[in-house]
Amino acid sequence: MLVLLTINLTAKDGVDRLVFQGGEGPEKGKHIVLISGDEEYRSEESYPILAHILAKHHGFKTSVLFAIDSKNRTVNPYVNYNIPGLETLTAANLVIVGLRWRQLPDHQMKYSEEYLKNGKPILLTRTGHHAFKFKDIKLPEFGIWKFTNVSVCILPLKPALSI
Repeated sequence: MLVLLTINLTAKDGVDRLVFQGGEGPEKGKHIVLISGDEEYRSEESYPILAHILAKHHGFKTSVLFAIDSKNRTVNPYVNYNIPGLETLTAANLVIVGLRWRQLPDHQMKYSEEYLKNGKPILLTRTGHHAFKFKDIKLPEFGIWKFTNVSVCILPLKPALSI
């Protein structure tokens, strides 16, 4: 049997994410946040399906966050400056990241840094190992992300620049 899940999400009336409450299952009560935002592998299409499976079959509460175009409030993987809802990371038990070269503002980046500094688990898929890229020399308020040639994400204790 083939099941097709189509999602047409417009962020109006405060709805800028998908949330599956989860049912009975071994992981009931745990929360996974999936962050989509890549223009290559279409995580905005695959992450809702993964979130639904994790909720329905394993009991996780799941939240899917999207790159949202601030002009027309639609999901747009080519928008690299806006992912509303990152405050949900404060209650997450796991984050799954499918981002590519995002340049988020400080008020959104701070939740990612807090999450990582707390030592919580993160799963990077596809382009997630180069999730962020800051073009200007100005250091964001919450530090800088540095990537090495072996695709390792480093969150330094003090900011560093990588050229």
